[in-house]
Amino acid sequence: RAEGFRILYCPESVVMHSHNYTPRQAYKRSFGEAWALADVWRGAPEDFNVPRTVLAGWLRDAWRDLNFCRRTGRLGQWRRTLGLRWQQRLGRLHGFQAGWQMHRVDRAL
Repeated sequence: RAEGFRILYCPESVVMHSHNYTPRQAYKRSFGEAWALADVWRGAPEDFNVPRTVLAGWLRDAWRDLNFCRRTGRLGQWRRTLGLRWQQRLGRLHGFQAGWQMHRVDRAL
């Protein structure tokens, strides 16, 4: 609107939303989100590290996913979530590190 565009309603439009990611897509999405987070992060960059961000985060995710799969009768799907969550956690760490380098370190030079 600020640039002169109008909002229109299109009743024929279809919106699809999915979180059915491959491990590569999960990594890429988490990388991008964490890259952007690095620009506004108020904490120390050391808060993003392998023990905390990857290992502890992955264990928390795995535990929550296990409980969800058990509650919903989908225990057979839990194994698949482990690899996806691992890729998300790696993407989060790597994305934050790259974003910190881009947004913070390069800006200080």
